[in-house]
Amino acid sequence: MIIYNILAFIALVVFISIWIALDTEAIRNIDSFGEQLFGGNSFLEFFHYLGETWFVVIVGVILVAYFIAKKRYRKMTFVLFTFIGGTIINQGLKFLIERPRPIIPDQLTSYSFPSGHSMLSMLYMMTTAFLITSGMSKTKKRIAFFVAGLGTFLVGLSRVAGSRHFMSDVLGGWSLGFAFFMLVVYWYMRTRKKA
Repeated sequence: MIIYNILAFIALVVFISIWIALDTEAIRNIDSFGEQLFGGNSFLEFFHYLGETWFVVIVGVILVAYFIAKKRYRKMTFVLFTFIGGTIINQGLKFLIERPRPIIPDQLTSYSFPSGHSMLSMLYMMTTAFLITSGMSKTKKRIAFFVAGLGTFLVGLSRVAGSRHFMSDVLGGWSLGFAFFMLVVYWYMRTRKKA
């Protein structure tokens, strides 16, 4: 059980470190490297659709409806925690930090850090992989988490490819999303043992 707390703590430390260092030369170098490596990549940019609000909502509604139908109410609560809680945390931090987005024509008007696409894709993909593979073999679990990880990776990079976010926004979204996911996993495993 303690491993979930350790992983959440490490991810949270990474997020806070990026946040504190946003105005440093090190972060500017990371952002510049990300832009040079991924900027303008139309293949990567396509994957932003997997992190759009409408897509995340559809996945969430399907999962909630499925778990209600199966009377798996703890799993339903897990979905609500990660989807709704993650959104509230992300938007709250955006307004707290108020980091502007990269300067491009027709840029989005919302704040940049942490990336919502990166954080929420981490949450919904990992949540889906975790919940649907319950009781499956280790091989199937590994495959599911690999697909979830790859999807999260591509969605995050799509935001840099389209110049909607800096690379540090994406790294912040990934780390915070993973930290929150692991905390919800800890809650889920702890309550399962008590049930």
